[in-house]
Amino acid sequence: MATRDSWTGRADRRSVPRRREGLDYRWDFPTGVAPSSARPRAGRNAIVLLSELNVLAGVWLVIAAWVLGYWRSDPRWNDIVCGIIVALLALTQTSGASHAAWLSWVSALIGARLLVAAFTIDASVAAGWNDAVAGVVVFLLAVGGAAATDKLRRSGAHRRRAVYGRVLTAGEADGYRRRRSSRP
Repeated sequence: MATRDSWTGRADRRSVPRRREGLDYRWDFPTGVAPSSARPRAGRNAIVLLSELNVLAGVWLVIAAWVLGYWRSDPRWNDIVCGIIVALLALTQTSGASHAAWLSWVSALIGARLLVAAFTIDASVAAGWNDAVAGVVVFLLAVGGAAATDKLRRSGAHRRRAVYGRVLTAGEADGYRRRRSSRP
């Protein structure tokens, strides 16, 4: 018997039995329908989120020289060029190239370059700290994006096919491809 919430009047979720045959309990959809269609979206959302944060880091690098008041001897061009490249690579990944892991690896190299620049070419403390922190942030976000891209690629989510109007899971799609390729 379901109890009612005194504030909203809705049925209390805890009293509703959750175990039913043929349902995936993480998604509450019939098995084979929702998880196979929802997981690729979740993996892509992680890549897009990390790329959007990298866009913000790139924009910060572009405007940081004026916000933090760099000295004349600080190379502003380094932060501006690196920020523009990081932002453009991350925007490219956000806008649809989420399966291109090389974009994240290029951003990671730029993050490492910023970290090295913090100790070699920056003259002021503000520029050095900014480049060190921004370099670590860009590097970690880019490596996270590359790992998420690799995980999405290994799961086979980008290769799933609809056969007879139903989305296949990764194992079913691989078996389907093997059976098709082994035919004479």
